[in-house]
Amino acid sequence: MTQKNPTLGVIYALVAAILFGINASTTKVIIGTGISPEQVVFFRSLSAGLIALTWVLFTNPKAMRVPVRLIPRLLLLGVVGVGMLQWTYSQAVYYLPIGIALLLEYTAVLWVLFTNPKAMRVPVRLIPRLLLLGVVGVGMLQWTYSQA
Repeated sequence: MTQKNPTLGVIYALVAAILFGINASTTKVIIGTGISPEQVVFFRSLSAGLIALTWVLFTNPKAMRVPVRLIPRLLLLGVVGVGMLQWTYSQAVYYLPIGIALLLEYTAVLWVLFTNPKAMRVPVRLIPRLLLLGVVGVGMLQWTYSQA
């Protein structure tokens, strides 16, 4: 069942933006206490997985039915896709200033667009313009960060 509730959508967007905004700083503080980036990734992924599992079990338990042939693909996506993403992000936050780590994160969509434009479903003629726009935007963010 699909429901349209713009107010709830705005609330979710605001909460997501706030959580995203405090994510890097919180990760940096946690790692600064002596917890390794790998431990941060493990507990973050475990917590998110348990929350998502609980939500699905209560809202749509039938969604847990997965064909056996898809299980290896889902495990690969979880370990390599989500796990490596979280690990590289935590490593960047650990070794780099937060602003630079976030800039690297923001450029991820540019790399996807550059390496596999069909995944983004963007007309080929727009790709150079979008890449240029993305690089200029990241440059502006970096310039702003360096001025602060």
